[in-house]
Amino acid sequence: MFAMSTVVSFLRMLQYAVVSDVIGPFQISLGTMVAQTANFFVVVGIVMFSFAVGFTYLYEYYDLVKARTCGGDSGGECGGGKFSK
Repeated sequence: MFAMSTVVSFLRMLQYAVVSDVIGPFQISLGTMVAQTANFFVVVGIVMFSFAVGFTYLYEYYDLVKARTCGGDSGGECGGGKFSK
């Protein structure tokens, strides 16, 4: 509990650091960099999620094609390979 109160009091004192000529611009630019980095990771997450959904739909079609052609047959092209399930 003491550690949390120390962190909170330190964060409350940071608002006065903007007035300083040395620390103020650094604090403002650091806050902007953190916000832009967060936005970048949100966009990367959305792009990765969309590719995952696209590949899921793509492989789902081929899974259905394999299920129709193979049925219950486990020989030939339908299975038994090194990388099969």
